[in-house]
Amino acid sequence: MKKPMAAPNRRVLMYFYTAAAVTITIGGSLYGAELKTKQDKQKTAKKDHEATFDEKIQSLKSAREILVSKKHNVERQLQELEERMAEKARKGISSAPNESQHERSSK
Repeated sequence: MKKPMAAPNRRVLMYFYTAAAVTITIGGSLYGAELKTKQDKQKTAKKDHEATFDEKIQSLKSAREILVSKKHNVERQLQELEERMAEKARKGISSAPNESQHERSSK
């Protein structure tokens, strides 16, 4: 006849089973997510491969429009920055970030 398990041993066994269940669940969800990602990539590749030349051209044109828009935004921001730096230079404020207050007052 088998002896009943002591309470501390039951607790250890319970933690072991819980950890095993959590590990299996996390592993399964990660594996499933990886499979889903692979399927999505395959669908996208197949869709791109089957697309007509007109669809590909339209897709590239829309991507170009987005990039040109971003380019204009960056150029505008750069121009505004240069204007602010020039304004600071006219006012005599240094744009060097590591110049201390003492060095500026001694000039």
